[in-house]
Amino acid sequence: MSDILLENDRVVAEAHSVRVEGQDFELRSLERLTKLGKQNDGPRRAMVHSTTDELIVNFAADYVRTVVHGRLSVQDNNGQRGTLSCEQLMLGNIAELPGNENVGVVMRWFHERLLQLEQAAGVTAPTLASRG
Repeated sequence: MSDILLENDRVVAEAHSVRVEGQDFELRSLERLTKLGKQNDGPRRAMVHSTTDELIVNFAADYVRTVVHGRLSVQDNNGQRGTLSCEQLMLGNIAELPGNENVGVVMRWFHERLLQLEQAAGVTAPTLASRG
């Protein structure tokens, strides 16, 4: 059984799965943008189904930063899995992960690309020491 409910200021979809027919999934909070002194202009694409059948998170850097809370788990098409902590990503200390050396290679590339993008944008990620 499935249903769509309106609860106060929320829309709740009760279902085994939810399918969205569309290319972009946008999240926008006018209240939060206003508090940050930002305009409500331009797209806010949290996820995009690309023309090459990829799922892209934070398309075109519509958000200032993409943050993952907790541990990040990556799985390849063969079911091999690796997990990294936020500290490992921030420090660039990405060791080869047991059972799948490709995950370490991909994560190193991801870390290097993130540093390039931050440098180009003039933004620096906080280090563990600066977080106190």
